[in-house]
Amino acid sequence: MKYGILFLIIFLACETSDEKKFFSHPLSFFVLDEQENSCEEIIFQGMGTFWRVFYCADKKSVQKELLESSFIELVSSYDEAFSTWSDESELKKLEKNGFFGKVTSSAFFLKVLKIAKNYFELTSGVFDVTLGTGDLKELKIDKDFFCFLKYPPLKLDFNGFVKGFAAASIAKLLEKSGIKAFYVNAGNGNLVYKVPLQFEKQFFLGESFFQEGRDKVYFLSKSSSVQSHKGKTHQHIQDTREARAFYKEAQVICVGKISDLEGWEWLGGLSDAFSTALTIKDSLVLPEVCFLNLKY
Repeated sequence: MKYGILFLIIFLACETSDEKKFFSHPLSFFVLDEQENSCEEIIFQGMGTFWRVFYCADKKSVQKELLESSFIELVSSYDEAFSTWSDESELKKLEKNGFFGKVTSSAFFLKVLKIAKNYFELTSGVFDVTLGTGDLKELKIDKDFFCFLKYPPLKLDFNGFVKGFAAASIAKLLEKSGIKAFYVNAGNGNLVYKVPLQFEKQFFLGESFFQEGRDKVYFLSKSSSVQSHKGKTHQHIQDTREARAFYKEAQVICVGKISDLEGWEWLGGLSDAFSTALTIKDSLVLPEVCFLNLKY
């Protein structure tokens, strides 16, 4: 279930040891003289959805099997930390023990929790990972633990932005691997793409997708407050401040610099957060790095 969130000025993104192992793989490029661009597509499952990654390596190729296994391992790390359905995730194990006193958790979990708190503050409580069962204003985060000084929550839920975060992590891996152009699609709800002009023929994205120019990376998120499954509709996004049924859709694009690689995950989560938050409160003001995608 997704919940609204908003905007963090500074990305709190020093890499943890768990993250570094995904970005240190030697992906073994080699020159292909017989073709101008080497493009590949990888499709896999993770975080409850299908992922599609299409990339071009500009006269280079890559060990596709190694790259695919890196994607799967990376996405699995998010499930292992934040899954709300697996009893083996770090989140569910912490939830079973209750969020009382000092709760020791991984650096990765603490980083994402810290971002969630900032989103809560900057949206005046529109996004609340406690689902209204606790008070994020009273959350203290240290280097290896967190604690709620008042009103410990019954549960935490990061589904409002963690998929956008993960999609950006894959894009970051692609960029660090030297890949020139790419498109990451997480279940059609979260997209990340970087397509320089020389690769436009390989990607079916019109110029309306590149409002800030092709020398940028784009993070697009689509949210709908009501979704259908097997012919039945359900309230996918809920306002934790009041019980109400509502139907609204939003798409948000956030734009990043290629040189600001360490900020990409924040932007991926930011687009996801805003698209969700706007279905709850459409008067929220977007940060300068984001804009509404009205062409859908």
